Amino acid sequence: MSEPKCGNLHLMSVTWRDFRNLVVMTPTSTSRASRDIAQGGGGRRALASLLAVAIGVLGGCDDAGKREPVPNPSASEAPPAADDAAGDGPTSPAPDDDAAAERYLEIKATVDADPEVAKGAQFPQLKADLEAIANGAGAPTMRANAALLLGSLFDVRGESLRASGYYQHAATLVPDDAGPHMALAVALASTGDFEGAVKAQQQAATLDPDNLENWLALGELHTRAGHQDEAVQAYVGYELRRKGLIDGLTLHDEAGTYVVGVEERIGCASALAAAPDQGTGVALVYALRTDPDPTVREAVARVMGVHRLDLYLPVLQTQAKEEADADVKEAVSWALAEIARDPVRIDPTERPRLPDDDPRAAQGEVPRAEAAPEALTEASTLAPAAPAAADGGGAPPAVPSAPKEAPEAKGEPAGSAAAEG
Repeated sequence: MSEPKCGNLHLMSVTWRDFRNLVVMTPTSTSRASRDIAQGGGGRRALASLLAVAIGVLGGCDDAGKREPVPNPSASEAPPAADDAAGDGPTSPAPDDDAAAERYLEIKATVDADPEVAKGAQFPQLKADLEAIANGAGAPTMRANAALLLGSLFDVRGESLRASGYYQHAATLVPDDAGPHMALAVALASTGDFEGAVKAQQQAATLDPDNLENWLALGELHTRAGHQDEAVQAYVGYELRRKGLIDGLTLHDEAGTYVVGVEERIGCASALAAAPDQGTGVALVYALRTDPDPTVREAVARVMGVHRLDLYLPVLQTQAKEEADADVKEAVSWALAEIARDPVRIDPTERPRLPDDDPRAAQGEVPRAEAAPEALTEASTLAPAAPAAADGGGAPPAVPSAPKEAPEAKGEPAGSAAAEG
């Protein structure tokens, strides 16, 4: 799967629930090399890259609940891992890669169908089989999938500290992958260890900086940890990237040519699913009504359905009457049905925040915008003119690139053609 880009932003639209939804990639089954991203009420999310992580032996917890260090021998040297805190239980021999892939997919299908299986009589055997795969499979991604799925089973059981041991071990072994750090931040926040959760979430934001949810989560965790200045910086980082995505979706030159191509605009729209505020809303309304490509309009309508903001109703109703493309009309109908099912009304200056059931979510208010957003126009979405080249020619305009780290300034970022939210 190609990685959608929006201007100079590398998009990764992964949520805190997504790390539970990995698909095994084996040497003999490369067609499985894709993320099984949660759809969030049917809405499309940008799929950016595989969570291809390498995990050796799993870490367990002792009876006191502490994470115990685990060595990292090669797969051939790894002894069977056991979680002593779970008590005596069955063990399974290490399967070959094909058998490991099939067994993993069977367990994942079982868990997807009924997550409560983690609390039932099947759990000891599921745990033993996942440990055997995580310790003995040859393909690193299979070991990773088994480890993360096993951690998610402990989460379902309400044993977040035990789950964090698996996630911590994964994060230690694959420090350059954001997924285990996201999972670890969620688990640690569930235990009340907000300092540890901040550290893990900061690493996730550094590794996956264009995932807006990472910055929201970092800001809210800093708030919960009492780090007010750092929380402001996280929200500034979020705002810079949100504006970059809106620019990528809407900016065009005087001739009406968009700054980025169709696939990139789709990626920008999908990544904005994590930003349900009025500033983003007016940008999506503009894109739905003006973008000439039906696939972009379809993506925008689906994000509106994910947001479920009641402010979208008039434009979606108009689009339903005027839209000629069948796929766009279907997406618009779905978005209207989602809003009717559970409408969301927000204040004009209200900022997005994490869902209440996210363990990282802060209590109370998060920072607000200084003013309500204004509707976008052809003039406000005109890309800045590029400086002329030395030979008198001009370079095409480009979407500003967001920095990898949040700036030091503690105020709102400098102006942009994007809607203020």
